[in-house]
Amino acid sequence: MNLTPLPPSLRGKGGNTSLRSLPSPRRRGAGGEVLRAESREPSRRRETALCAATAILLVLAAAACQSDARSPRGVAERFVDQHYVHINLEAAKPFCAGLALQKLRDEQRLTEGQAIDESTRKPAVHYRLIETKDDAEHPTFVFEGTIDVDDAGQFKRKWMITTRRDGDAWKVSNFEEFD
Repeated sequence: MNLTPLPPSLRGKGGNTSLRSLPSPRRRGAGGEVLRAESREPSRRRETALCAATAILLVLAAAACQSDARSPRGVAERFVDQHYVHINLEAAKPFCAGLALQKLRDEQRLTEGQAIDESTRKPAVHYRLIETKDDAEHPTFVFEGTIDVDDAGQFKRKWMITTRRDGDAWKVSNFEEFD
């Protein structure tokens, strides 16, 4: 510890000669008034609470955008995402069983040698659910896709995705595309 005496101008109240007592920093408001720490605290708390509330709402909104991945609809949506939006047949396979899996393998065989990578010009694909057929054993979903191709315009397709239980998980058992 440094016990060197301070010059009188830097001494605190009571004549303390060994410890430095620095004035607290002051901030000025928009009107030039001195702001104290107490006046800034409620504002900071409000900002923190607002940020936290906004973050919670964003997480809830994002979660509401897609169905539970383990549900028939969730599996169908994830299949559509991989097959039609991302054009990634390999990534669509885990969502499929039976005939749907065979169709994917056939599509892969037919597109062999056609590299689809980051340099491939892909269309922008957006879709929405337009119909649900609630069948306890084979729930079916019809999605309408809007496909935007650069320099070629926009067109729509419908995809009928049928799901079924495969063990303890739901899988896509068939899919069809139509106008």
